[in-house]
Amino acid sequence: MKKSVGGAYVYNLVIVFLLIAFGFLMASISYSKAYRVSKGVTSIIESYSGYAGTNSVTQNKIDMYLQSMGYNRIEMKKSDCPKKKNTEGKNATAWTKSGICIYQIDTQTYKDSDGKTKTRYVSYGVVSYMSIDLPLIQLIRIPIYGETEKIYVFN
Repeated sequence: MKKSVGGAYVYNLVIVFLLIAFGFLMASISYSKAYRVSKGVTSIIESYSGYAGTNSVTQNKIDMYLQSMGYNRIEMKKSDCPKKKNTEGKNATAWTKSGICIYQIDTQTYKDSDGKTKTRYVSYGVVSYMSIDLPLIQLIRIPIYGETEKIYVFN
């Protein structure tokens, strides 16, 4: 009888260890995918010279990229994006696109010789989400943030 109690205890330890190991594996895979999505979207924004909500080529490329990655799309509204401050201390302009938030976080402007205000460079921030949705646990979203380099505007 002494041996049977010890065997059940060892089985319980093995089961708990496997659950913890698979939990860490699931979390690392989800983090890796969210990080790749954030970096991929920032590189698309950089290569197509910005995302001002009107650049349809950039929007289409981001949609195709998210579909090819198999990113878990969460339906979001603009109000669901976390508040970010830009370099001037104001709330950054946010756009939502297929479960990610895109911010215009830094803009430098200048006045030309005619007195018109022109943009020198723009910088964007992207928030993608590491999401965990299990039957017993509701949807958990952990934000992963990435920024673009300065995108210079040549007129």
